[in-house]
Amino acid sequence: MYNGIGLTTPRGSGTNGYVMRNLSTMRTFDSSARDGAAAWDNTPPKYREPDEGILEHERKRKVEVKCLELRLELEDKEVDDDKIEEEVDALRQKLLASLANSSLGNVKSLKSSDTHALAAAKKAELDKMARALGTRRDYSEGDAFDREKQEENRIRRQAEREERDRHREEERARYQAQKEKWEAERKERDRLRRREEDKMRKMREIDRERDFRDKDRDRDVRDRDREHMPPPPGPLRPTPSSTSTARTSLTRS
Repeated sequence: MYNGIGLTTPRGSGTNGYVMRNLSTMRTFDSSARDGAAAWDNTPPKYREPDEGILEHERKRKVEVKCLELRLELEDKEVDDDKIEEEVDALRQKLLASLANSSLGNVKSLKSSDTHALAAAKKAELDKMARALGTRRDYSEGDAFDREKQEENRIRRQAEREERDRHREEERARYQAQKEKWEAERKERDRLRRREEDKMRKMREIDRERDFRDKDRDRDVRDRDREHMPPPPGPLRPTPSSTSTARTSLTRS
């Protein structure tokens, strides 16, 4: 007997008194552990999705706790009830407004009972790791060694590429049609503009010719009037009476 195991005495047992392995017994292997390992390899570990409603309730509860602390502090200072309500409401509105920009804070300060907060922190950590490694959201472990999966992905990518090319061709054709429409509209505007410019130029030429004709007519009228005007009077000659009067005045002087 050793360590409380075995026979107290080998007398009458036909053995040496030691516990030994029975080599004649067929061992049955437990497949549960192997199946569990295979299931772990086939499917990635899952984490619990956080409940946003519970997280929102927890954040609002913390807001009310701070409001209650402020209320008790003001009541100890014997502040008026109206003033207390005003300050508590202001603090509540301020904290509720900051809930949208609030983060999880320090994960180490979370308790084991904060399962949803821990799940949200784990989800944020996994998203950060996925962004750092550049993995896709639909990535699953072991797909690179699955030939059927790779063939499906290749066919899917080819179909997506063909769809993108088709959309690109449609957009190019639509843009080309729109460009031709714009070009036709531009040519029509240019034609109308040239037509209007020609019309304005012809009108200016007509006005210029009319002005020339009016000037020529006015010049002809002035020349005609000048021809029919009487000749200007000649210089005045002194008369005999005026000459004798001038001489008499000189003699008297």
